Amino acid sequence: MEEFKIEIFEDKTGMKFPEFYTLSKYECEFYYYKFCNAFKYTKDSNEFSIFEYIQNTGIVFPCNASSDEFSLSLLMEKTNEYLYVVWDEFQTIDRFMFDDINNYFTDIWYSITDDILLFDKNLKIIFLIRHDGVIFYNISEMVL
Repeated sequence: MEEFKIEIFEDKTGMKFPEFYTLSKYECEFYYYKFCNAFKYTKDSNEFSIFEYIQNTGIVFPCNASSDEFSLSLLMEKTNEYLYVVWDEFQTIDRFMFDDINNYFTDIWYSITDDILLFDKNLKIIFLIRHDGVIFYNISEMVL
């Protein structure tokens, strides 16, 4: 999570930024491996980045993340589990509680600049939320 987003949130709201955990390099590699297996992605055989791959193989979700009515609960059922946010091709992943990322989504995802992937620990479905708010999703081809 970029420090400036935390500072802006805390200055704007007067509240402490929601708790999150930044995964270690090993943990990021673990989820990258799971992603590659579940979604049949191999960097060597695909000329596209992971973000492009999801756009090319996924389905467009019928709402836009930039909309005032948007909520993560439109994408998935509310869960007490964590949601993972991939910022840059699985090099940086932050883990948030579902309620925190749902309630403070616009403080975490910055439209215009951020392309992010969202998934739960099972990686059954992955969402790409593009910088313009367009949402793509892809369902895993295997059960993890």
